[in-house]
Formats: sequence, C-alpha cells, structure tokens
Amino acid sequence: MWSGTDEGRLPPRALSRARRAARRGGVRSSRAETGGRRGGVAASGTPSANQEAVWTGSSTVKGVDQGVFNVRRLYGAVPDGATDNSTAIANAFTATNAWTGTPNSGAGGVPIIYFDCDVGTTTCKYNYGGAGASPINPTVPTTIMCAPGATLNYTGTAHAADIGPTGLVAQATLGQYKILGCQWTGGASFTAGIYVNNYLENLTVQDNVFINFGSVAAYSIVIPGNNYRITIRNNKWIDTDGTARSMLDDHLATNPDLEFTGNKTSCLNSASSTFCAVTSGNIGVGLWVSEQAVITGNEITFINRRSAFRR
Repeated sequence: MWSGTDEGRLPPRALSRARRAARRGGVRSSRAETGGRRGGVAASGTPSANQEAVWTGSSTVKGVDQGVFNVRRLYGAVPDGATDNSTAIANAFTATNAWTGTPNSGAGGVPIIYFDCDVGTTTCKYNYGGAGASPINPTVPTTIMCAPGATLNYTGTAHAADIGPTGLVAQATLGQYKILGCQWTGGASFTAGIYVNNYLENLTVQDNVFINFGSVAAYSIVIPGNNYRITIRNNKWIDTDGTARSMLDDHLATNPDLEFTGNKTSCLNSASSTFCAVTSGNIGVGLWVSEQAVITGNEITFINRRSAFRR
C-alpha cells in the first residue's frame, strides 16, 4: 500500500521547500492564492468529493506550498485505474498556465504539477484521454512530477502530452520545462506520446519509465520542429508483451544540442519468459534522430539484445 501523510509525500530534494511548508501547516508565501489555484475551490468553500484540502485560514491550504498543484488533492483526480481524469488534469494545467510572473524569460518561478498516490490504496493510475490537445498541456515553463509508482495511462487518440504553446515563431522561451519521474502507459491508438511543439526550448525528460507505451507506428517522444537544449536522460522503456515499440523521433528537428544519455530499454515476452522474437509488425524503431543529436551512454536493445537505431 502507499504510505505517507494524508497530503502524499513529496520527493525530498526537489520539493523540500514544500515539505517544510507542510510541516508548518501552511504555504511558505504569505501571498493569498486565488481559488483557481486550488481547483476552483474558494478559501471559504468546501472541498468537493475526492478533494482532501484542509483549510487552515482564509488563504492557505495545509500541506500545499504555493506553486505546487496537486492533481489529486486540489482538482479531484482519482488514480484508481478506472476513472477518467481528463477534466481534472486539464483543470490543473489551466491553473498553471495562468501562472503569474515571467516564467518564459527564465524568471518568476516555475509551477509544479504533482501526481501523487492516495494513501491506503494499491492502485495509482491516472486514466485520461481525448482526441484533441492533450489534458497534459503546459504552455508556460512547468515541472511535471510524479510520486513513486504514479502512472499516467493515456487512452486517447492524439498526443499523450503536448509540451509548450503552439504558434511560436522563433527562439525566445528561456524558462525550463521538465517531466520527472513518471510512469507512462497506454497510448495504443495515439499519434505521439510526449509531443514537443515547434520552437519549444529547454525541455528535460528525466527518470521516467515508459511501460508498453504507444505502438510500433507511433513514437513515445516526438520532437518535430526547431527545438533547442533538450535533454532526455536516465529514462527506461520497458515492453513486456513481445512488441518493441518506437521510442524517439527527432529526425526532422533542427536541434543542434539534443542530449540523449543514460537511457535503457528492454523488450520481453512475459508469456514465454523470453526476449522479443522477430515477427512481422512487432518491431518499432528505437531512435530516429537528426545528425546533430548527441547520443551517449545508452543501452538501446530490442530483439534478442540486438540494437535498434535509425539515422
């Protein structure tokens, strides 16, 4: 079972400030948050079903630091592996996308979207879907972070995540986007997993696990445009059903400094306890990258430990 406080434990280093605030029973900043930053629940209101916010005053929520947007506690998401959480997730990103300050210039602070696990449960899977823009759609620099074991299960037919705003026409976005420590699954019918919009810069995808995510035909990470300073580090792709899914498509991007390091894959057939076999339709492409990418220190193997790389 998941353990921790009723707020859900936050990673100790990345969110130490939030944890200190939690122990004090309030937010670090004295500035009042708007209702929108708490999932639309005003300070004088009552949390709705599945929301666990504990009010400690007119402008604070116990255990929630300003800038940390907990999708379950503040927006009513239910990570039970059955509930459709598309609306709750979209509402959380609507709040972070309205973040005040100047995060696109690299200043003004960066909001954190946090997917945690409900105490006392054995399932921690956020189902969500859609046919248009993904509910996971940060348009200002944002950190997307998951508690250990939290899984994002995409059931839609478009992109599992759309990173950055559309319509950018040149390099100008200096704030950092990060996707840290999440498990991703589903996506059998998607056209792309994590899709990076044109001219989006400074994206880090780190310490994620992609489990049976996507398909042979569609890649789990797609970088299609003029993107800069993207880091994809220490992630794992694990396929357990005998199908080696496609991983990274960067081949059309103008991206002189993509860093792809320390990533690992495995493809197994759990039904027969063997490595994936070569059969028609079950082999994707590990990496399809431009000549400007830096690829080092990875373990990219698909079929009987043979490498899968395209350039």
